[in-house]
Amino acid sequence: MGKRCEENKLLMRWCKSEKDLKYWYPKKCDGHFLNGVFNNPRERKDPFTDNYIVEKSIIEELVSRGYDIESVRFEITLKE
Repeated sequence: MGKRCEENKLLMRWCKSEKDLKYWYPKKCDGHFLNGVFNNPRERKDPFTDNYIVEKSIIEELVSRGYDIESVRFEITLKE
């Protein structure tokens, strides 16, 4: 998954050595949350049938649209 940051930042970026997304976090639960947001398939309710539709994860969707996943970077600072 990743490791704790020395700083109070939640980060996600591509790791060349591991050839995968890597997460840094001040709180472990936030690292898991960020991973889930970007990598888990998304579900939405079809308003016409009330059935749930499973869609690609955000990362899969970006790759399928031609984006270079190796350039991805997310960073946000924890409030004090």
